[in-house]
Amino acid sequence: MTGTETARRLRQAAAALPRRLKPRAKSLIMTIWGDAIGPHGGTVWLGSLIRLLAPLGLNERLVRTGVLRLVRDGWLAAEPQFVSQIAPKIVQSTKAVNELFSSLFDLAGLDSDPLRVN
Repeated sequence: MTGTETARRLRQAAAALPRRLKPRAKSLIMTIWGDAIGPHGGTVWLGSLIRLLAPLGLNERLVRTGVLRLVRDGWLAAEPQFVSQIAPKIVQSTKAVNELFSSLFDLAGLDSDPLRVN
């Protein structure tokens, strides 16, 4: 069997896994948390967790419900202070990027003449 054939078979098996195992949201979230997130700082954005679990067969609603139940049961906790700490940095970075692109467009002269399509 070639390496390409092996890779194809592994992709097929991985794609079929969620259908065969029918993972439970809370169990899978706690497994991911304990194995990958907790040992590396213990903080993750909910949207990132949703994207991470999608290939494993959990849709957004299941992940949000599972996280909500784990918070309610005291296993996980929201960190609203983290949002208040990071939000100003995001705004500052966004402004800096916008200023950079504005200056690049000014240097290129893209604002001076209307664009024409031939």
